Amino acid sequence: INHVPACTFADQEKAFEHMSLDWLDQVLQGWGAPGWVISIAKALTAQRSVRSITGATLGPIRQIIRSIGMGGPASMLLWNIGYDPIADVIGGPTFVDDLAALTVGPTRTLKAQDVLLAAGQAAGLRIAAHTCVYLLA
Repeated sequence: INHVPACTFADQEKAFEHMSLDWLDQVLQGWGAPGWVISIAKALTAQRSVRSITGATLGPIRQIIRSIGMGGPASMLLWNIGYDPIADVIGGPTFVDDLAALTVGPTRTLKAQDVLLAAGQAAGLRIAAHTCVYLLA
């Protein structure tokens, strides 16, 4: 049973919008990225704000503390940088945005699920709960 292949799926709701900017900064610093790279990442993601509109009434301006944006010039690169530590700890082949990780054996599969929940939470991600009854091959 410890050699049976498995696949772990994690539906990350609005993954690009939920990536924590602090997490991204910590990953870049942990990699030892030069200051100019960190400055570029911050220029593309931080110091943005939103304002709600209800009818004709404008709400307060609120600073965005998460979201690398989706469809921006560097959003895919920044997403991969921010998600790399999570995929690395899971090990094995992975496909991300809605993650699919190939694992072998129940111990490795359980570790992948635990890492997704813990590291995903640290990165600001939300993983949706679903039930899989069967898989057609």
